[in-house]
Amino acid sequence: MSQHPAAAAWELTRAISPRGYVNAMKAEADGVVRSNSYPRKHGIREHLPPDQPWTINLADDTGMFRFAVFDLDTKTDAQRAAAPEELGVLIRILRHAEIPHVVCKSSPSPQGGFHVWVPLAGVPLTTMQQLADAAKAVLPVSLDHGLLKNARTGAIRPPLSPHARGGTSEVMPGAGDLDILRTPAVTAAHLERVIDAFRQLRPTPDPTRQALSLIPFLRCLRPYACSSYWSA
Repeated sequence: MSQHPAAAAWELTRAISPRGYVNAMKAEADGVVRSNSYPRKHGIREHLPPDQPWTINLADDTGMFRFAVFDLDTKTDAQRAAAPEELGVLIRILRHAEIPHVVCKSSPSPQGGFHVWVPLAGVPLTTMQQLADAAKAVLPVSLDHGLLKNARTGAIRPPLSPHARGGTSEVMPGAGDLDILRTPAVTAAHLERVIDAFRQLRPTPDPTRQALSLIPFLRCLRPYACSSYWSA
């Protein structure tokens, strides 16, 4: 017999949460959730899930990241147009680098974006900052990269969990096995391959090299000082 969706979501959450609690939404007095915030803490030892949608932190209490989640938003027309293509680019990079991952649709609605989960075996903030910036340069329209470099409060709704506007975060067909999230094996060295792949697609300018390349031009601001520069 299949498990109830809420029970399955909570069982997975308890198994993978990097911290001893989740962050839950809070309904107002009339029972309606109007704020897109998660102010309540709900212990993962509780047998029942929160009565409202919840998130898990990406980093543990020591600041080491246990997940990299690429959050591709589809809130605006531009994002809805760009997200599928940017998702395809991201998946190709992860597959080429042989990085295990799971792709979820945040909710069934058109405004529901994509969450691409990568389980980590403890990765420091410095590596995650490089990953976030390199990814944003290649996925500029839909990627919300802030949570990838926020070790303190960066959090996101886990797979299978409910959405405030209805529905749940669902694994897309053929887009990974949730069990890989239970056995994280991706290290900082593995992520370096992903960072390099992003940078090859969109190299990050080196301010030092740019400054050095300007030196001959600046010298040539003096009349006739550098005719060889212009003739090169």
